[in-house]
Amino acid sequence: MLPLDRYESRIAADAVRVAAAAQEADHDLPVPTCPGWTVSDLTRHLGGVHRWAIQILRTGSAPSTRDPGPDDADDLPGWLADGATQLLSTLRSTDPQSSVWTFGRDPHRARFWWRRQAHETSMHLWDLLAAAGGAPEVEPDFAADGVLEVAEVFLPRQVELGRREPLAAPVDCVLTDTGTSVRLTSRPADHSGAVATTLRGPAHAVLLALWGRTGTTGLEVDGDAATLAAALRTITP
Repeated sequence: MLPLDRYESRIAADAVRVAAAAQEADHDLPVPTCPGWTVSDLTRHLGGVHRWAIQILRTGSAPSTRDPGPDDADDLPGWLADGATQLLSTLRSTDPQSSVWTFGRDPHRARFWWRRQAHETSMHLWDLLAAAGGAPEVEPDFAADGVLEVAEVFLPRQVELGRREPLAAPVDCVLTDTGTSVRLTSRPADHSGAVATTLRGPAHAVLLALWGRTGTTGLEVDGDAATLAAALRTITP
């Protein structure tokens, strides 16, 4: 993981940009990378997720419902911004090593939520700006951390929940701008077995591919393309 203050900085900056973009955009503008969602839906979702994380950090348990936000779409950007401010305040007053509910693996520590909320906010900023015609890039090391989160948390969770079959063989993600690689396996600790496919490219482009935001256009694929296609299906929620 990156330093916690780095995640806080990303949440603060990206939430402001989401709120500003949502304020300027047509509330009913479709968000193609989140099928079925409009700008209002995305704003409502992100504001609800921020408040959901706040309750987890404060109580240690996951609430069964999320705050749906105000009925008037015009009020959603301000509601989102207020929730992000509350989230940052809660993070800064929480012991990162305290035990709380997470959907990651042991140990279930509060620090999980710094990383998760930073990447949640960043990805939905990309969704919103892409819908409006201009998607941002993110720093290579932050994007690489997102790729690692997919490998450590999301792919194993999808397998454990029965949402996807285990990978037939490992897939290596080679991040050309950070000089690092991340191996995708059904179990994070299991790096055995011959690699079937290598996906190579800049960290942010690889992250977007893993989250189903883009295809593999512009990325280099070595090996079994069918295995890679299977790996990318339902790798994230």
